[in-house]
Amino acid sequence: MMPLALALNSEPVKYGLVILLAPYWIPFFKALWHSLNDSLREEGGLFGRAPTPEQMRDIERRHGFTADDLSSTPKRFAGDEARAQRAHNRPRTNR
Repeated sequence: MMPLALALNSEPVKYGLVILLAPYWIPFFKALWHSLNDSLREEGGLFGRAPTPEQMRDIERRHGFTADDLSSTPKRFAGDEARAQRAHNRPRTNR
């Protein structure tokens, strides 16, 4: 009988990793899919046809304005306001 050596670069290990890590990548791609479809809803989404003017009014009435889910906001740190105030109050020098 031949010994069963499982190398890290073998196909069963690769497929096993994809399956085991699915709880991490499936929600990410699901959120990305919904965000892209929502941002392209005026054109019919990623793979849909463009909506008629009546359908577009219905979509705008149902959804309205929604903020982007995947946008970043700058972080604010302690002392930012004080630093900005000191820079604003500093006398200007002419060179």
